[in-house]
This record gives sequence, structure tokens and C-alpha cells, in this order.
Amino acid sequence: MGICYIVMVLCLIYVQVHGIPSECQNCGCCVPGAQTCIYNGYCNYGCLDGYRGDRCYIECQYINCKKCARNDGFNCSECKNGFYDNECGSSCAPNCERCQRQDGQCSSCVNGYWGKSCNNECGYHCKTCFRWGGCTECNTGYFGPKCEKYCGDHCANCNKETGCTACENGYYGTTCETQCGVNYCTSCTSPTQCTSCTDGRFGSTCLYKCIDDCVHGETCDQCLVGYYGNGCTQRCSLGCSDGCNRIDGACTCKSGWAGDKCDTCADKYFGDMCNEQCNTDIENTSESEKQTTLSAYLECGGLVVLVIIAILGMCWFRKRRLLLWSDESQKG
Repeated sequence: MGICYIVMVLCLIYVQVHGIPSECQNCGCCVPGAQTCIYNGYCNYGCLDGYRGDRCYIECQYINCKKCARNDGFNCSECKNGFYDNECGSSCAPNCERCQRQDGQCSSCVNGYWGKSCNNECGYHCKTCFRWGGCTECNTGYFGPKCEKYCGDHCANCNKETGCTACENGYYGTTCETQCGVNYCTSCTSPTQCTSCTDGRFGSTCLYKCIDDCVHGETCDQCLVGYYGNGCTQRCSLGCSDGCNRIDGACTCKSGWAGDKCDTCADKYFGDMCNEQCNTDIENTSESEKQTTLSAYLECGGLVVLVIIAILGMCWFRKRRLLLWSDESQKG
């Protein structure tokens, strides 16, 4: 009885001296919910990680214990990341984020490491790293198993396994560090061997200039917009809407133009630029109006014919009278 009394007194003294941790005041270490705690401070939904007791203000017994039994601080059910064993007193291997509770074998690695024991580096320039395969994707411009190699400042395409596979225009070499050496060379295999030139140039060093209306090559296989034919000497028709075929000048016509080369006016259009339209009033006349007009033409034509017949009849009658008058005169 005396021992129990002494223990109780000591506990009361401890609580009075140390009190409830500031972070646990007002049910601060209780798991939040609709009613986190009741009037006497009891936590309805349990304690936050690292705490125990009815009011959840007592820390778990072991410093590296993440979760412990609510009524028994020695009964740790989960260790903090990086620790293992019954008391969570042993550290996992370096670079091991979490390890198995019983034997310490790594179950996940910290960022930047991979392997069974998390002892392999992914590489500083590694973008994507998997636990069992290492680095599978590098940051832009790097390659190699650990993305430790640099493709070069002028590399246009960097492959993770093989390095630079294409250079920017005007550069060549394993890491595209060497300039082609001439202003009009866009790609090359050496300073004196260009593989492509800027438009309007050709030759091994791109020093030769294409003829005026030609864009590319000694054989002039590309023309400036608006030209076609052998040597790009023929102009596309004014009726072409957007250039014409390099070989025969065929094109898509603007409004008012027709023909394969759009070099004639379309039906009902005329003028130097085929931009004037013929009168379409008759075309727009209704069928009834057309019939009325036709009837009017027929009536008018009929009257003209009758007048002509009348005149001819009068002329014939007059001529006959003259002939009769002449015969009578001779007899007399």
C-alpha cells in the first residue's frame, strides 16, 4: 500500500512538473474527427503517430517508434522510416528509406538510389529511376547508365544509350562541338564536305549560288514560289492562287480563272485579270418572266410579218394596175 501510494504521488508530481506537451493541448495529439475528444479529454479516434494514452499526450516509449499501442507504450507496431527491430533502435542501410521490421532488408530507397540494398546511384542527371532497373530516362542533353555523359551544346537529338545522333545546323562531330566552317552549310561531315546547304546555294562547301529563280541544287530541282519549268525560267500564271507545279505549272485557280494552268478566264468572266463578270440578269430572270418576255417577242414578230405582207400586197396590186392601164392604152 505504501509503495502504490508513493508511485501515485510521483506520477502526480511528474504530470504537474512536466504537464501536457504544448502540441497536445486541447486534444492537439488526437486524430481529428467529427468530435475529436469529449469533455474529459478522451480522444475518440485514437492518437497521432508517436503518442498514446486515453488523452494521447504521452509519447511512445521508443523514440523511433511511429505507432504504439494506446495502453502500452512498449508495444510498438511500426517504426519510423529508416529504423527497424522490436524497439526500432536499429538503423536501415544507408540510402534505404524503409526496411523490413524483422531483418532490416530494404523495401524502398531514398530518391537517387536503387538496388536490393539501395547502394547504387541513379545519377545526378537521371530523370526517372526504378528500384530494380536503375535509371531509365535522363535529363535533356545527357546519356549513359547513370546519365553521367553530356551530349554537347549543339546536339539536336540525344539518345540515352548511344549519345548524340544528330547535330544542330552548322555543326558536326561526336558531341557536335565543331562548326562546319562555311556560312551556307547547314550540315556536314567535315569542314570541307557539306551534306546540305541553305536555300539558294549548292556544292561541297555551299559556295555556289543557284540561278536567280532557283532555290536548291546544281540541277535546280526546286524553284522560287511563282516559277516552274527547266531552270525555273517560266512564271506561274497570274490566275494561280498559291504557286504552281515545279514541272508543268499546273495550279489551283483564283476566282474567275480556269484551265490546268489557270491561264484563261472562267465562264462568264472577262478582262485582263478575269475579274469582270458578264451580265447575268437574264440568268436570274424567273421562268414566268422568261415566258412572258417570249410571248411579247412572238406577238411583236407577228405584227411585223403582217405589216410586211400588207406592204408587199399593196405593191403587187399597184404594179398590176399599171400593167392593165398600159395594155388598154396600146389597144386604143
